[in-house]
Amino acid sequence: FFFKQKTAYEMCGRDWSSDVCSSDLRVPQRYLAYWVRDAAGWRMRVFRRSPRPAGAVDLAFAGALSAPTSTVSLGAGALATRRAELAATERAFSDSSQTIGLGEAFAFFGHEAAWHLSGPAGPDLVRGRDAVVRSVSTSVPPGTSPYIWGADRTLVAPSGDFGVNLGVILRAENPGLPGFPFFTVWMRGPDGRWLYVAE
Repeated sequence: FFFKQKTAYEMCGRDWSSDVCSSDLRVPQRYLAYWVRDAAGWRMRVFRRSPRPAGAVDLAFAGALSAPTSTVSLGAGALATRRAELAATERAFSDSSQTIGLGEAFAFFGHEAAWHLSGPAGPDLVRGRDAVVRSVSTSVPPGTSPYIWGADRTLVAPSGDFGVNLGVILRAENPGLPGFPFFTVWMRGPDGRWLYVAE
């Protein structure tokens, strides 16, 4: 898993017709994309962007997680099992936030090198599990979470060690109100535990 911050112009190049580039480029943005390689090559499967405060970002910043480098593809049955595991992990993440608190759940389910798209007053991404925990905990009383969520769709890499959950975040007090979409990128460790790496 590799990520790098870019300006909107670097992202879009000359492809101004793309949905990715349809907004006013004068508005600073953060973005996260999840790519999948198939027989035709690399394809963006999930994309999210959000406004950020104006200001310079560290365009030289790039990070990589030590994702497993297996080239072995799991069979259909094993992949179905991994998808079910990952969807259940997302639900457990949400359920834990209701019992131990939002920040505490992010701490428990987060990889130490995790990063978050939303967050601080500054323009850069939130980097590192501890910084993510501080960011999502702002104005949330300890031991509580105003949100519930779950996976509506789960994608897992053929190797079975990397995946993404897509869903909707709802207000815990009134889940009948419209929510907002999310996706969370996960990595499965050698111990079989899925950890959040980006959102």
